[in-house]
Amino acid sequence: MAAEQGFNMASVGKEPDLGFPSGTLLGALPEPSVAALSARWRVSTVAKGGLVIGSEESSDDFFLVLGGAARAAVYTANGRELIFVDVPRGDCFGELAAIDGAPRSANVVALETLTVARLGSREFHALLREDQAFSLAMLQLLSGKLRRVTRQLTEYAALTGPQRICGELLAMAKRHRSGPDAAQVPHPVTQAELSRIVFTNRETVTREVARLKGKNLLSWSRSAIQVPSIARLEREYASLLGE
Repeated sequence: MAAEQGFNMASVGKEPDLGFPSGTLLGALPEPSVAALSARWRVSTVAKGGLVIGSEESSDDFFLVLGGAARAAVYTANGRELIFVDVPRGDCFGELAAIDGAPRSANVVALETLTVARLGSREFHALLREDQAFSLAMLQLLSGKLRRVTRQLTEYAALTGPQRICGELLAMAKRHRSGPDAAQVPHPVTQAELSRIVFTNRETVTREVARLKGKNLLSWSRSAIQVPSIARLEREYASLLGE
């Protein structure tokens, strides 16, 4: 398959690297579950910018990010790209096709040199049956993704552009805490990409980001978005909502 041209295959059953970030699938699993996964996975590397899986592709492997980060994007009927979600070290992608065998619903590309572990759908299904902790973690992960999509749809219908921008930046900050009240979002989306995530135009994003930066609620560079106080950003979001 074309999406596999960037892969360099490594060992099968590689020993797990424990200590994955909290809030990720591997970070939530107990050591025996990670060991059971690692006994079955095949490890590959993908160069920065490489395509891991392609939208509408007929493949059903399940992927875990062991190193680096990936980004999933979907496309509208007219070809407009919508950034869907970033996948950090310790998290996974490809679970929908692994579950139901349907074509892939998104493109996934490597944001940097990416190390992934992959399991075939049969191995994935076997672990779901055999490992209760893994099954529960997958249910929680899918529930979280569904809640995020529901939030985005609700916000698109009910909120203004500035409200959606601030809300998405707040959600990013909460997913990337670097301290009790601070956040550092690595591999940040560009402002043009953020406009596609929240369904608004680039000019609105530029104005709102400048306003938030002017209030010292965040800083934005090519390498990271820094949020010094998540609580302050949350209060700003509540103020925009009129709460």
